[in-house]
Amino acid sequence: MTYPIDTVFKGVESGRRLSKRQIGYGAWKEGLPVERVGDGFLVDGERYEPVSE
Repeated sequence: MTYPIDTVFKGVESGRRLSKRQIGYGAWKEGLPVERVGDGFLVDGERYEPVSE
């Protein structure tokens, strides 16, 4: 599933919120490991799921 660039994702453990743009930037510039997992992302070992507001 594709999401608009301004979609917000929330970390399951930390509750931290990141936009899709921030996740992409972190992977590109900062070298963070990012994977697609189901309907969200795995960012540096933490699962991020889309926030439905």
